[in-house]
Amino acid sequence: MFIRILEGSSDYPVEELQLPPSLEKFIGDDEWGALFIDTLHTPIWKWDSEIEPIEVAEERFMKGLREASIDYPLLGRFDDFYEDVRYGKDEIDQLLLECKAILAFATNPLARSLLERLIKYGTLAKDSEMDMLLFAD
Repeated sequence: MFIRILEGSSDYPVEELQLPPSLEKFIGDDEWGALFIDTLHTPIWKWDSEIEPIEVAEERFMKGLREASIDYPLLGRFDDFYEDVRYGKDEIDQLLLECKAILAFATNPLARSLLERLIKYGTLAKDSEMDMLLFAD
């Protein structure tokens, strides 16, 4: 997953902010897990085909994700590592507040690193009056 700051669609950006090479643009699944599983205590995917249908496991998992993300609705949209998430210009301030609130209690170094980068990129997006895209590649 990569972070992009742009105006327009991800396929045909009208304008894209060229990010400084010193800022890490890649988000690893280990960082995602540190944030969502270790810090926000979202459920881990579990399914035993001999016990239940996959739809039951999916519903239980998604319900757990929604409950764990309820206090952080914008960051909660990032709960699927394999889906793109776009934060509009009008959502960046709230996203920054959510990231800062979680950073205040996050102890996992990978989660803290990811939150700090989201704050840096969110601030760049806000200052540039552009959207921020978490792009699943």
